[in-house]
Amino acid sequence: MNALKSIVLRGGKVSFADQGQGTPLLLVHGFPLDHAMWHHQIDFFSSRYRVICMDLPGFGKSDSLFPASEENAITKNTLSMETIADWIAEFLDSIGCSTRVHYCGLSMGGYIGWQFWKRHASRLRSIIACHTRARDDTDLIRRGREIAARQVRITGAKPVADALVKKLFYQGRPGLKSAKFFNQVHSVISTTAPQSIAAGHLAMAARQDASDWLRDIEVSTLFIAGEHDAITPATEMRANSELVPNSEFAILANSGHMSPLENPDAFNATLDKFLASQT
Repeated sequence: MNALKSIVLRGGKVSFADQGQGTPLLLVHGFPLDHAMWHHQIDFFSSRYRVICMDLPGFGKSDSLFPASEENAITKNTLSMETIADWIAEFLDSIGCSTRVHYCGLSMGGYIGWQFWKRHASRLRSIIACHTRARDDTDLIRRGREIAARQVRITGAKPVADALVKKLFYQGRPGLKSAKFFNQVHSVISTTAPQSIAAGHLAMAARQDASDWLRDIEVSTLFIAGEHDAITPATEMRANSELVPNSEFAILANSGHMSPLENPDAFNATLDKFLASQT
């Protein structure tokens, strides 16, 4: 994988990978991760597509959209699925990507994707929704996120990494080939700024319910679910796929919430077949 590039957008640095030529494939990572979760996809698809993946604001090596010193920035919910969707559109402009993209988002990246469709539909060639849901949080989950947002600023990011990484991967996979990625993801989360994790929690808690939008999506859409995903059940994703007129659904065996890392061969084959059908 080529070295990361960087630009300045809205006064802050954006770290990103931009590799290959052809139709743009935009990969948007989940919470609270960074672009490295797409390691296998960058290598595989950049021989035929322009693969673009960035660290979202406040994650990885990208600066946040608000100064860390502003204590009220989080409580005012500066970060949102809408602001990130608009930020991505600005980012694409800034790197000279003016053609329509295949938007592939995992988990929170999928939440952002629904807003990107709502606000920037003309920039989309297709949507790939990975391990993500359309509905908003229940009251219980919302309250849990709000508590977590307060807690992480006290405890730091390591307890978040300890708890979350166990839920992201399918622990029953024989040999757990993804063990090194398990450790990689833990490192990424544990070194993320607590204020960014808090802002992400609050942004997800406040997100809109996109369920009623699904019937209006006209671009081709692929839903990818994990057979053993403990965070986003495959049954829910299948039900969402049935609401999108021009959609496909795929469920990957031996996969939890992180199939691009833990089952890359199956993930890449599924995505490759879908992308080929769009050209």
